[in-house]
Amino acid sequence: MRLRSYCLTLALVLLPATALAQSPPRQGKEQSSAFGTEEESRALRKRFGAGMAERLLRQNDDDDERLRGIARASADGSPEAIGLLSGLQDVSLRSDPRAMIELARALAPYVDQESARVRLLALVGAAAGAGGKRGDDPTGDDPVAKVELARNTAALAIASSGDSKGVDDLIKLTRQSGIGQLAAANALLVYGVSPFSAKLESPTSPTSAWLYAESGDLRLLESLLTVASSPGDSATRQVALRGLAQAGDQRATELAKRLLGLDDKKSPADPDSKLRVAAAEALTLLDAPARYGAVASLLRDNVTLADGVRFAALAAIMAAKKKPLTEFKLTDLVTDASLKVQYTSFEAPAGRKAGVKVKTVEELVAKLKTEAKVL
Repeated sequence: MRLRSYCLTLALVLLPATALAQSPPRQGKEQSSAFGTEEESRALRKRFGAGMAERLLRQNDDDDERLRGIARASADGSPEAIGLLSGLQDVSLRSDPRAMIELARALAPYVDQESARVRLLALVGAAAGAGGKRGDDPTGDDPVAKVELARNTAALAIASSGDSKGVDDLIKLTRQSGIGQLAAANALLVYGVSPFSAKLESPTSPTSAWLYAESGDLRLLESLLTVASSPGDSATRQVALRGLAQAGDQRATELAKRLLGLDDKKSPADPDSKLRVAAAEALTLLDAPARYGAVASLLRDNVTLADGVRFAALAAIMAAKKKPLTEFKLTDLVTDASLKVQYTSFEAPAGRKAGVKVKTVEELVAKLKTEAKVL
C-alpha cells in the first residue's frame, strides 16, 4: 500500500514538468509579444538607429541635422550605418567643413572595415568647397583650417590602424602631386611608419622626399641620393639633398660641390639657383671645408645674395659648435674664493597699511601732497 502511494505521489510531481517539456512552443502573436514583431523592430531601428541617421543625413538644407545624423550613424555602428557614412559624398559636405571633421571622427573607430578605410582615404585628399573659403564660414572660424583638420584626422586614423594596405595608400599619396600629401606624411611620421615598408624605390615629390628624410630610416638614404643626383623635379632634388645633409651622409658633399662648380673637375655650376642654394646649405650642415667657397659663390650672385648672407651666419654657428668649451673653477681665477658677504638675519618687510577713502578730488590731491608726498 505504501509503495503504491509513493509511486502515485512521484507521478503527480513529475507530471507538470513532463507536460511542460512536451508542450509545443508558442507561436504567432504570443511569441512576438515578448520580443516584438519584425515590423516593430524595423520601426525602432528607423526611429533610433540607422534609419534615424539616414533621415537626418538627407537634410541637405540643415547643416546641424546632418552633423547629428553623422554622430548617430557612428554611435549605431551597424554595417548599414557605416555604409551610410561611407557613401556620403564630398559634394554634400563641402558647404560645411564641420561635417568633414565629424565624418573623419565618426569613421575612425571603423577603419578596419574596407568601406570606412576607403572613405577616410578620400577625406585625406578632400578639397575645400564653396563653403571652404577663408572668411565665408558663418561660425567665424577658419574653414580652410577645418578642412585641414579633417584631412589630418582621417590620415591619423589610417596610420594608427596598422593596416598594410592603408599605410601603403598613404605612402603612395605622398608621392603624388595634389592635396593631402602633407597630412599623409605627418600621420606616417607620428606613428613611426617607414616608407621602406611599401618597398618604393625612390621619392617622386617634395613631400615624399621630406618623409624619407624625416623618417630616420637609414635604408632610405640611397633613394634620396639617387633622387638628388638624377635630373628631375628641382624641388624634390632640393629636399632630398637637404635630407642627406641633415642625416650626416657625407656622400652629399661631392654632389653639392659639383652643383656649385667647386669639385675637382671644375664642373660648371648648375643653372638652377634654388638647387645651388640647397647645395650650399648641405655643405654648411655637413660642416664641409668647401662651405666657405659655397657661401662665397652665393654672395657673388645677386639672385642668391640673401641666402649667402644667411649661410655665412650659419657657417659661423656651425664652426662655433666645434670650438672647445674651456671650464674654469673659481679658485683658478681668484686667490681668495671665500664669501665676502655674511647674512646675519632675515625679516619680512613691513605690512601695507590700510587705505583711506576720500570723498572729493580736492581731498585726494591734498593727501597725495601732504601725506604721500608724491605730488
